[in-house]
Amino acid sequence: MLIAIISDIHEDIRNLEKALNFIHKQGQLKIACLGDIVGYTKKYFDTKHQRNANACIEIVRQHCDFVVAGNHDLAAAKKFPGNIKDMDLPEDWFELPEDKQFESSSGMLWAYDDHEPDILQKNLEYLQTLRDYDCLDADGSRIMFSHYPFPDLTGFRSRFIGFAEELNDHFDFMQRKKCRLGFFRPPACRRDTAGW
Repeated sequence: MLIAIISDIHEDIRNLEKALNFIHKQGQLKIACLGDIVGYTKKYFDTKHQRNANACIEIVRQHCDFVVAGNHDLAAAKKFPGNIKDMDLPEDWFELPEDKQFESSSGMLWAYDDHEPDILQKNLEYLQTLRDYDCLDADGSRIMFSHYPFPDLTGFRSRFIGFAEELNDHFDFMQRKKCRLGFFRPPACRRDTAGW
């Protein structure tokens, strides 16, 4: 089985269409989307003219066989991932200003005040159904898909992997789920650990 993987679309309709056109030319591939279909941080993206949250969601729904939630997808859907149930957060956390979100989570969660996409209700409902991870049985192996490594499978926590040893928890999680392979988007690394 051949699998194409896309991730971190961030509402960029033009590049999503280009990627899918390329994938479809390769033949019959399953397509996995590793999240962050919507949402983006304005200071990193200056191409607002090619952003379309609703079109991206609808295209992913049509073309992708496996889709997991990214932190921006959850923020748009105003849904917490399963891995932060232990945190005592206010029920209106998503309505708080960015500084209050950050403060109430003791700086442990990303804040999402700088961009709120205008998403149709049916598409919000779709984002709310996305799982933190998904597994596929293929060709005698089990494959895991997530946006980020365990225990932060959706990338909702404000931390970055800095050392290879920090992936041990993810490998243990994969083993518990009987997965031999796993895919998540490449983690951003701290600057002092470049080259690991």
